[in-house]
Amino acid sequence: MTRRMPPGQIDPHVGKAFQEVAGLSTKEKQLLIHWINAGAPRDEGEEDPLATLTFDDPKYSLGEPDMTFTVPAQTIPATGIIDYRYVPVELDLDRDVWVRAVEFVPGDRQVLHHVIAYLSSPADKTVRGRQDGSANASSVGGFAPGRQPDSFRDNSGRLIKKGSNLLLQMHYTTSGRETVDETEIGLFLHDTPPQYVMSGGVAGQRRFLVPAHAKEHKLEGEQLIERDAYLYSMTPHMHYRGKYMSYTAVYPDGRSELLLSVPKYEFNWQFSYELEEPLFLPAGTRLVAQGAMDNSDRNRFNPDPSKPVHFGLQTKHEMFFGFTTLRYVGDTPEGLATAKPEDQGSVAGF
Repeated sequence: MTRRMPPGQIDPHVGKAFQEVAGLSTKEKQLLIHWINAGAPRDEGEEDPLATLTFDDPKYSLGEPDMTFTVPAQTIPATGIIDYRYVPVELDLDRDVWVRAVEFVPGDRQVLHHVIAYLSSPADKTVRGRQDGSANASSVGGFAPGRQPDSFRDNSGRLIKKGSNLLLQMHYTTSGRETVDETEIGLFLHDTPPQYVMSGGVAGQRRFLVPAHAKEHKLEGEQLIERDAYLYSMTPHMHYRGKYMSYTAVYPDGRSELLLSVPKYEFNWQFSYELEEPLFLPAGTRLVAQGAMDNSDRNRFNPDPSKPVHFGLQTKHEMFFGFTTLRYVGDTPEGLATAKPEDQGSVAGF
């Protein structure tokens, strides 16, 4: 009734329809509460039916990957602030491959804040991170707490060219004990080149200051759709002071449409909200992300409401990003056959 569980709930009264959204209908909530108030009675019989249930717990939720890689072991100290680490992973590809999904299996979920898998060509051995947390290369997938694996629909994918490797941007936070993280990566491949190429983008803001004790400091970011495209998913990203976020499409003819509203953002469950049907966005559409930060003592996750907060890479700082997954009309494997990896469209860092 307080809407604390399940996390990641969207406002069901506005926006578009999404796949597999966490949440309960009003009728389901009533049924559950009435059952609890009645003393949680069982059906006839002594055996608890819940005790007889069994569940599969596979390492990879998408099934067996076509290729797996173990990230070199990362020693994480018990305390302190850890700078972003850029860890290379050799793929040893003897051919171009098309990725239909990417899934990360964290070695230690308590310390792994996020991973972004950037592509690096054989000629580029010195990819470095920028001050905003991104890198000068395109991304094929990522991990954050609660986020689903990257899976590309409608016979689409992302290209990894022969000889390319991964450069992982890895962000760790300490947990009070020393540990070693050995994250694994699973790549799921198309047998033949897919019909479409999937890209990414972001509507965000990197220059802001949230005053101390601010209960609702509003922020806004924008992504311009320069070519006709189809929108597939939206992934809001903030840190502990994130309060809410919404996405609105402002079309070239002046119409606007609210696409997604997350009224109670939860840092520990950074869902990608997958549209049931891809949304056509004509060239010139602006995707606008609007949200707010709660830097007050009412926010039970707030590390320190007495201090102002600015954009930064560490969890004690803040971010305001509205990530998107989309497919540009006309982007085909044939068109990328001779293109550079960075032509696929990149995704900024978490």
